[in-house]
Amino acid sequence: MHELALAQSMIDILAPVAREHRARRVLRARLRLGDFTHVDPDCLTFAFEVASRGTLLEGCALSITRVPLTVRCPACGWQGAGTVGERRCPSCGGDGFTVVAGREIQLEAIDIDDEPDATVAGHA
Repeated sequence: MHELALAQSMIDILAPVAREHRARRVLRARLRLGDFTHVDPDCLTFAFEVASRGTLLEGCALSITRVPLTVRCPACGWQGAGTVGERRCPSCGGDGFTVVAGREIQLEAIDIDDEPDATVAGHA
């Protein structure tokens, strides 16, 4: 299950950034996830929930945007939606493609709670 390793890597990246910005906790992390990564978004979400327990990322919502597989034919330059296992260009019949998009795993942004605690000593 490489989703757990990916979730741990995300935490390893996000936690120092959140601390640097004095976050009390991370509310949401936005992620772009390519179809060609073969990462299951539901499994990743579950793995992230488990791996983030006890950290300032606990309870952080993952907002995942899927990026479709896009390929380009090196022979004729045709570009369009691809499917895993597809080998022939629909335009020229050429063999093989270059992946243009769909392999990315990109953390785009995080939303943090950096508000100071509303309880002031002596004024509870």
